[in-house]
Amino acid sequence: MASGSFSDPRIMHFIDNIVAGIDVLAHEPKPKINKKEKEGNAYHYVFQKTGKTELPYIMHGPYRTETIVPHWFDCKDIDSYWKIDDE
Repeated sequence: MASGSFSDPRIMHFIDNIVAGIDVLAHEPKPKINKKEKEGNAYHYVFQKTGKTELPYIMHGPYRTETIVPHWFDCKDIDSYWKIDDE
């Protein structure tokens, strides 16, 4: 899943001019039982606008925060990405 706004850059993970972010969801077939890991791992990446012609954007990550689901998640948690806010 991805989100972003090229008209309103933000500060995220102490990085300024963030214009987009993506969550990468990975399946871990053998989670570590002793750490109570679940079968899914979520990572967040952000894209920074640099203002430089030769390198207009930089990707930063992976981060374990700012994802819609917790870093360790169950398959059922993925439904959070498709929920529509009725407000």
